[in-house]
Amino acid sequence: MLAYGLEVMLSVEVALYNHRLTTFQEELNNATLREALNLLPSVRGTALLREALYKLHIARLYDRTVKLHHINIGDLILRHTKALARAGEHDKLTENWEGSYKVTASIQLGTYHVETLIGAPIARTWHSSNLRNTIISNFFFIQE
Repeated sequence: MLAYGLEVMLSVEVALYNHRLTTFQEELNNATLREALNLLPSVRGTALLREALYKLHIARLYDRTVKLHHINIGDLILRHTKALARAGEHDKLTENWEGSYKVTASIQLGTYHVETLIGAPIARTWHSSNLRNTIISNFFFIQE
């Protein structure tokens, strides 16, 4: 007797022979296991290749949606503040764009070095998705 008044019952597989038990061949089973282990590196390699192709496909799909806008060297731009903010610092009352900055160099297509209007360089490169062209009239510049 077990707990709660249940009795122990033997499984049918233990008491009777079935097709799987009668046709089992240990040497054949070991040979197929060895063959599966030999094929494991090639299966792993095809899985890695399939993963790389999938990542390339996803990257191409994403890159189709990214729209680069060209900014010329010397253009005045604004910088997006979400690219600067740490988590929790950017809320709905924070300004969306800051600056005026000047583009000094183009590193790659859509990647730029910028500096302040005074001439102090900004430490990192900026992607064109975080930059916006701006037009500032001469009224704002100090005339000498």
